[in-house]
Amino acid sequence: MDGNASFTVQNVSHGPYLFSGFRVSLIVNDFAGGPVALEPNNSVVRMTIGPNHYRIAWSDSDGDGAVDVGDSFRVAGDGGPLPVLSYYEFDLRWGMQWTAKATWSTS
Repeated sequence: MDGNASFTVQNVSHGPYLFSGFRVSLIVNDFAGGPVALEPNNSVVRMTIGPNHYRIAWSDSDGDGAVDVGDSFRVAGDGGPLPVLSYYEFDLRWGMQWTAKATWSTS
């Protein structure tokens, strides 16, 4: 890994879930950024949490405009790797109905 985090959607129940219904959040060491609307395929959402800047990108693997199996998300530092010695939580929320989460830490 290049100091950033990537996730691939492995399972989707029901759906389809168009990107426009999603909001994303990033929590770093208990400090939150977002939620902000998920942007179209290959767009970048930028967030600032404390002194650090982050980028979140969604790649729509089949180009249908819906979050689906095989799609990927990437969380990166803005211009560099994610800060070390930190705990991260990425939240992908569909309306007010459900939230998918990924957590990790850097050393």
